[in-house]
Amino acid sequence: MTDRNEAFSPHSTAEYRALDAAHHIHPFSDMGALNRAGSRVIVKADGVYLWDS
Repeated sequence: MTDRNEAFSPHSTAEYRALDAAHHIHPFSDMGALNRAGSRVIVKADGVYLWDS
């Protein structure tokens, strides 16, 4: 999968992770692990199945 799909999203995965870190609080997350790995960005869904980048 590519990092950016211009037809679907104007932002890259890295840009979404930076926006998430700057503007969203994850109250039930391990913040150390979240800071090291970054948040998951969902790029596709089909029923109950999700794909992340």
